[in-house]
Amino acid sequence: GDDKSVTSEGLKVNLKFYSKSLKMDREVQIYLPQGYDQTGTIRYPVVYFLHGTSQNSYSEGELFSMVKNLISSKTISPLIMVKPDGSCPPWDFSYFVNSELYGNFEDYLVHDLTEFVDSAYCTVPSGDMRAIMGYSAGGSCAMGIALKHPGIFCAVVSHSGRLNMWSHSLYIPSALSENGGSPVSAFHPDAGPWSGGFFTMAGALSPNLNNSPYFVDFPLDSMGDFIDSFWNRWLAHDCSALARKMSKENNPAIYFDCGADDETLAYHFNTSFADSLDKLDILYEFKSYPGGHYDRYNRYPTGLAFLDSVMH
Repeated sequence: GDDKSVTSEGLKVNLKFYSKSLKMDREVQIYLPQGYDQTGTIRYPVVYFLHGTSQNSYSEGELFSMVKNLISSKTISPLIMVKPDGSCPPWDFSYFVNSELYGNFEDYLVHDLTEFVDSAYCTVPSGDMRAIMGYSAGGSCAMGIALKHPGIFCAVVSHSGRLNMWSHSLYIPSALSENGGSPVSAFHPDAGPWSGGFFTMAGALSPNLNNSPYFVDFPLDSMGDFIDSFWNRWLAHDCSALARKMSKENNPAIYFDCGADDETLAYHFNTSFADSLDKLDILYEFKSYPGGHYDRYNRYPTGLAFLDSVMH
């Protein structure tokens, strides 16, 4: 059942609903602003927030009170915030794409969840009042989803996301050394964090149910070079490639940021994505911050203010 905790800061709802795309119940956490009245006439814009790897819909716990403070101080207009759960076995993250290994998480988010929220809550059920944001891997997912579905989301914010597929080459030396150095006899998902990250992405971007024991086409050969046929499947999800294919008439407003000292090396992923958008003549805002990957709570208000400015 729904777990509604009515507090002075608004309503936090933890619920499960059945996703037809995933053929299962999924947990979602929803923030309803102070004064929300299900029987009233006021309708609210919606911001979807995507968590990073090793997180779920209960993560980023400080976010709702931050939203409440921004609304109270009139920095942003009242809104509904939705935090879906993108975690899944066998590793820990779906990347919110459709995968034969993980399930159709993109359809779940873009269709099932938005339709459920619009039917169950007092939303403005249109793309120009629906935005998406995310942190870390959730930031890259938010960007990809918005570029693929500009009619569904009018604006996107990525905090410390990895927005350029080619920059994953920065992780190859670490993945090689975790598996004993090149030539690697076999890559293992539990060899270390970089290897685990490559396998988690492969499960999303290059699954292969015929390739046991891990059921992915791993993109690196024994020397750490990209295997073209597998790597090309990853490149189809590159944010620059998605931006290139997007219709310019309808493109979402784009904001992204990153700490210059990001420990996950994400800074390079962001500056190279900015270069790509420059070449494509697509407008965006990019903010560079001092600090690392985890210094994000001082940045969320700027991202939320950006989304609010697009929707109002």
